[in-house]
Amino acid sequence: MQISGLSPNTSYPSPLPPQTDKAARTNNKAEEQAKTPDTKEANNKQGTQLSQEAKREVQKLQARDSEVRAHEAAHKAAGGSLTGGTSYSYQRGPDGKRYAVGGEVSIDTGAVSGNPQATLQKANQISSAALAPAQPSSQDQSVAASAAMMAAEARQAIATENREKFNTNETSEDDTDTAQQTDKPGSAETQQYQSVANSNTTTPPKLDLMA
Repeated sequence: MQISGLSPNTSYPSPLPPQTDKAARTNNKAEEQAKTPDTKEANNKQGTQLSQEAKREVQKLQARDSEVRAHEAAHKAAGGSLTGGTSYSYQRGPDGKRYAVGGEVSIDTGAVSGNPQATLQKANQISSAALAPAQPSSQDQSVAASAAMMAAEARQAIATENREKFNTNETSEDDTDTAQQTDKPGSAETQQYQSVANSNTTTPPKLDLMA
C-alpha cells in the first residue's frame, strides 16, 4: 500500500475583467494571496493522511508485530539459558514504519554427554520452551517432538543404570551374608558343645545349720 495520492483541490480564480483601473487589480491580488495559504495547508493535509484501506493495513501490521514479539518472548522466558538471541523479519507499512512479521529464537537441543538425568531435565525444558507460546508453530511442535524423543531415551538410560546398581548391591549383600555365617561364633557345633559342658556341671549342696 502507498500513501494516498489525491490530487489537490486547487481553485482557480475567475478571469479578471478588463483591467480598467489600478484599484481593481490591487483588490484581486489581495484576495488571491489571502486564499493561497489555506489552499496549500489543505493540500499538505491530504498528502499526509492515509486512506481507510491503508489504515486497516497498518492496524493489521501492528497486531502482527505484537503477536510475533509476544511469541518469541514466551520462548525466551521458558527456555532460559538454553535459548540464544532473537531475530525478526520486518515489513514496512504504509505509514513508513517497520513491523515484525516473523521471528525465531535459537535453542540448544543437544543431550548432556554421560548424564542421562541432566539430559532428561534439559529435554523437559526444551519442550516447555517450544510449546510456551499460546499458538505454537509447526516448527515449535517439531522441536517439542524431538525433545520428547530425547527424554524417552534419557529415561531408558536412567532405568538401565538403576538396574545395574541394584544388581551390584544384591551381589555385595550376598557375599557379606555368607562371610558372616561362616565366622559366626554361635554356630550349631558351638551350641552343642556348650550344652554338653553344662550337663556335666553339678550344683554344690547346701548345708543345714544346727542350733
